[in-house]
Amino acid sequence: MHGEVDLLFVYGTLMPGDVAWHLLQPHVTGEPVPAHVPGALHDTGLGYPALCAGDANVPGWTVRLRSPATALTELDAYEGAEYRRVRVVDSTGALCWTYLWCAPTDGMPRLPNGW
Repeated sequence: MHGEVDLLFVYGTLMPGDVAWHLLQPHVTGEPVPAHVPGALHDTGLGYPALCAGDANVPGWTVRLRSPATALTELDAYEGAEYRRVRVVDSTGALCWTYLWCAPTDGMPRLPNGW
């Protein structure tokens, strides 16, 4: 089942034009699609955001991965232990992977307009 999902929703440093896009770009096929997912975005204060469960719309991009197994292995390592990869449905109705923050958000301000 996991191998069937070849889309990834990104909302922070992996977005096109942001500081870590260069890590994702070689794995992307086609054009990124603007989208959003339900959640709450927080500023970690560390130069990257944290996506948590919530009822707001978090803006970002959905990209198609050329080789999901290879890309996701690399991205899992980049995201680290503070994030957990989960499947979500984006605003276009597509099933995608994204990275959900799994550490506390105490004291982290909300980012109501995205990263």
